[in-house]
Amino acid sequence: MKKLKKALSLLLLAALVGGCGSDNKTDDNNTVSTSPFGGSVPFTGATSSAVNNLLTQLPCPGGNNQRVVYRGSTQAGGYGGNYYQTTTTISGPFQNGHVGGTSVRDFVGVFPQYNDIMVVSKMGSGSSVSGYNVTIYVCPILNQYGGYSYNQYNQNQNGNYIVGPNSQLTGLNTTTGITIYENTQCQTGLLSANNVTLQASTSYYPIPMAFSAVCL
Repeated sequence: MKKLKKALSLLLLAALVGGCGSDNKTDDNNTVSTSPFGGSVPFTGATSSAVNNLLTQLPCPGGNNQRVVYRGSTQAGGYGGNYYQTTTTISGPFQNGHVGGTSVRDFVGVFPQYNDIMVVSKMGSGSSVSGYNVTIYVCPILNQYGGYSYNQYNQNQNGNYIVGPNSQLTGLNTTTGITIYENTQCQTGLLSANNVTLQASTSYYPIPMAFSAVCL
């Protein structure tokens, strides 16, 4: 049933996709890049290496690995999920762009159906938290109903993608929050997030996502 609902959701997105914009987006909030760190992303060194490896291990469906990167943040505090405070749920609101500072710890999750990757960075110093940065690496979503294929990427960059090289991603929203897990034996922390959406400039409707924890 979940797969059917997802398929119907993507069918609706594809049917109503808008093909607008002709310039690659390289502003502070988004970047189109084959490099996983094609912008100023304040990850810890260990996270940079781990996520870089994960991006290689999880190629995008269809073979086009030129992900679109969303950068957002919230300065609202999260709330603990259990007695030992080993989980925290971040509910937003989220703004476009990262907050400055140093990452205390990073948390990683994957949307397994499309190999999108989310990294939440807890910003601050010691036990003091100034905010949370959210970075999402979004694989291209082709408008399959327009008769195009991924191998036409270089020839047809405009209007063929629901999410693609001319997409600007904004408006992170989640109705159930992003839960981060502190007490793990993994190199990075873990995260899970259901009912996540982003708005793409090349789509009339929000892009739905759901992220599961991955141990690096």
